[in-house]
Amino acid sequence: MLNAGESLHIAWSGSEPALPHVFDKRLVALECWCFLVPAIWGFNARWLPVFLSLPAPNRRVLLAALIALHVWSRPLRPAKIEGVHRTFPFFVKFAYAWLLIAAGFWMLAAWADHGGGIWGAARHALTVGFITTMVFAIGQRVLPAFGGARVLYSPRLMLASLVTLTAGCALPVGDPSLRRILSSGLARAAMFRRN
Repeated sequence: MLNAGESLHIAWSGSEPALPHVFDKRLVALECWCFLVPAIWGFNARWLPVFLSLPAPNRRVLLAALIALHVWSRPLRPAKIEGVHRTFPFFVKFAYAWLLIAAGFWMLAAWADHGGGIWGAARHALTVGFITTMVFAIGQRVLPAFGGARVLYSPRLMLASLVTLTAGCALPVGDPSLRRILSSGLARAAMFRRN
């Protein structure tokens, strides 16, 4: 509704050919953090206790903190990895590490980023790091059953896809130009704080 409203406003006023940058950043943040992340948490609240043998989520605080999912808790019994690669639990947990990294970047960007570099890293960490890694990990666990198959075609290909995805997501964080953008944003934030 926000997107449609702003698009109509822009079309009516004829002020710009695209959504303004600040509005676009806010819209993307709203879509990601108010729809995508809670949707994934909801599915994971059902699936992770079964697949990773974790304690049942704390329903009272489920929406308030990802700790309620017990993602980093000690498993109650061995994870259900029949038919998938044995690294399945690691990549599910790694996806949640990306979620924390994305949240940190998002807060840093809101505080200190005026050039857009940290915003890009925040979106990348959330969409590729968290969401896509979760889809690649959980999807390969549940989709064969929906397709009528009992097991995944190749657990090794599952591992290869998750390793490639993780490396591809981590590369921009190690990129020298991104490091410069981040360091200049942090320097500006430190100067802003002193003033």
